[in-house]
Amino acid sequence: MKVFLAGASGAIGRRIIPQLVRRDHHVIAATRTTSKMDGLRTAGAEPVVVNGLDRDSVMKAVVSAQPDAIVHQMTGLATIRSLKKFDDEFALTNRLRTEGTAYLIEAARAAGARKLIAQSYTGWPNVREGNRVKTEEELLDPNPPKTMSRTLDAIRRLEASVRLSDITGIVLRYGSFYGPGSVSPVPMDEKLDLRHAVRALSRLKKDLRAGTRKHFAP
Repeated sequence: MKVFLAGASGAIGRRIIPQLVRRDHHVIAATRTTSKMDGLRTAGAEPVVVNGLDRDSVMKAVVSAQPDAIVHQMTGLATIRSLKKFDDEFALTNRLRTEGTAYLIEAARAAGARKLIAQSYTGWPNVREGNRVKTEEELLDPNPPKTMSRTLDAIRRLEASVRLSDITGIVLRYGSFYGPGSVSPVPMDEKLDLRHAVRALSRLKKDLRAGTRKHFAP
């Protein structure tokens, strides 16, 4: 099978290539950066430079490749430094989830691709009800925090456009990845635990300064 992998040089894309190659798939590896082409070629893929936010660039690359399937792994997470302004930090990724997905669907249709697999996300986007273990069929939060609303809207639009397309669409909601090449060098849970501990200590200090002893009550 010929697979067009959009976002091939990212943390996930780089790990998908060898798995596809081992299964004898022909991988067309799309990247925004020419400097990453040699690495993709060494991994066994056929590299191509594509701007995921340029309709003509996407159309030309996909139609030229004539893939059987397209795998959408495009994100813009490498530059994230702080989550205080969540939607601002995810602005590029959100465009890739909306505009980029629309271009890939249009290109898939023009090229005759039979399947499109897209990356989504689970965890904070899920509605706060039911079991902690969620599937791709679970509802997304209808009332997300204001600072995350644009990001959740982009996730919602990505999932709807892929699932409602006339091409066979599959949405996979990823969890948080950490380690070399990812945004987080340590597990997100450890970060959250640390933040909670810092907040608890801060509250305790404020209470002690105010002369209260509620934290030590039996």
